[in-house]
Amino acid sequence: MATGGYDVVVVGGGVVGCAAALEAARGPAAPFASQGLRRAPKVLLVEQHALGHSFGSSHGRSRIIRKTYPSEFYTRLMPHAYASWEGVAAGAGVELGTMLRQTGGIDLLPSTSPLVELLTGACERHGLDVERLDEAGALRRFGVQVPPDYCALFQRDSGVLDAAQCCAALVRAGRASGVEVLEGHRASGLFAVAGGEVKQLSRDCSSGAGDASEAGASASLPPASAACGRRLLLRLAMSPTSPAAGAESARERVVATDRVIACPGPWAAPCMRELLGMTRLPSISLQSIAVHFVKRLAGREVGGADVGETAGAACAATPTCAGRGGMPVLIDYADWSGAAVGPGKVARSSGQTPATSVPTPVYMMESIEHPGMVKIACHVGYSVEGAAALTDPAARDRGVPHRDFEDRVAPWLKARTPHLDSSRALHSDTCLYTNTCDEDFIIDDVTSLVGGGAAAGALEPGSVVLACGMSGHGFKLAPLSGRIAAAVALSGERGLGSDARELLSMTATRSEALEPAAGPTFGLRRRLDP
Repeated sequence: MATGGYDVVVVGGGVVGCAAALEAARGPAAPFASQGLRRAPKVLLVEQHALGHSFGSSHGRSRIIRKTYPSEFYTRLMPHAYASWEGVAAGAGVELGTMLRQTGGIDLLPSTSPLVELLTGACERHGLDVERLDEAGALRRFGVQVPPDYCALFQRDSGVLDAAQCCAALVRAGRASGVEVLEGHRASGLFAVAGGEVKQLSRDCSSGAGDASEAGASASLPPASAACGRRLLLRLAMSPTSPAAGAESARERVVATDRVIACPGPWAAPCMRELLGMTRLPSISLQSIAVHFVKRLAGREVGGADVGETAGAACAATPTCAGRGGMPVLIDYADWSGAAVGPGKVARSSGQTPATSVPTPVYMMESIEHPGMVKIACHVGYSVEGAAALTDPAARDRGVPHRDFEDRVAPWLKARTPHLDSSRALHSDTCLYTNTCDEDFIIDDVTSLVGGGAAAGALEPGSVVLACGMSGHGFKLAPLSGRIAAAVALSGERGLGSDARELLSMTATRSEALEPAAGPTFGLRRRLDP
């Protein structure tokens, strides 16, 4: 552990946390108030389990990356996201191709849906080439059956990110930039240090204290001398899953820092409520998404001359697929009943999360973890225990009901993709979505809310930053989200580069005819519960 503490401690070693740690450590030498030196930031990344664990939302292999969004806001961000992944690969010393497989992508939309104009208009305004496919071409080239009165749009830049390789590259690039990593420890307490006094901001769950101010009288406060001139103290407890859990070593340690960036993933609610001691929380829910893997069929099994061999072979022979091979990413913007979904509020069936302004598409991609198979899921999954009740996402039931495949996935596969085996799923799993009420991310300075507001006068703006609620579409944007979080945390300490200033400007306001945001797009306050 660094002598004198850290300029930034990032809590949470999922994809966003790894990106935030890397971005905080990168950049030109800069002055830091607590040290008075001109140097690169000292950064610590803390993960409660081992990096790459399967308890959260960053594990596995296959994630979609695309530039086509019905929302122009995200269409504007995606070129920055692609460039950010290139920067991660360069920093890790690996080829981008080990992390990203470019396959192209097809968006299926009902021809009368307003989403057609939203998507194509956004692409045209930002210089993205989109090809309209006719029914025969979509079937012959990609093995995709376009329903009558549907529009099929092909964009060549879409592909599949290898999630495991991406996370490993972020960690490698971070370590090369000076990031220290501590695995097997969870953040269990946050304290502000001012005027030689220590004030607890977290809720003291072990003593049953009801709020941060009551917990402030806890007898377990660390000494102010531990701060080493820093503004925050973070207590770290060894997790039961730590490799050193049974060793004769300290089970608890305290680190000093000036900035904390919390990237809790599906642990967002307990992190805000307990670690950060926030009394007002945004609307966040957890969903368990059923993910199925099905077999690709050869042409002789399909029995259709137009399909040829596998869809992947057809795609590999198509110039518009850049010769990379693999079947294209497929996103069908219609609900399971076949009814078109529009740009307004989407009615969802009971037992699922509240309606949002984002459509509920079916998505499909090449499976990296299961070669020869295709990964398929619906953007809306089963509702699990509410975020307030589910304190340990790792304890979720990973069982996937067969009826999810039989009732929802198989009929869609049979209608849309005759080259895939719709009779059974060879493998099924679940993943967790941490959804905000509008499916926009939360990346915001929450310093004034920490400890129920107790830290407002003791800490400078940017001292505590929260990045969470990636709502099922955050992996592709993770390097960008990490850069924004680091910029929010460090903007008071150093001059930001022009790219970071541009990103902060882009995400500060959102002007769309679809649904203008009442405040910063990634801001937390506009989504606080009453």
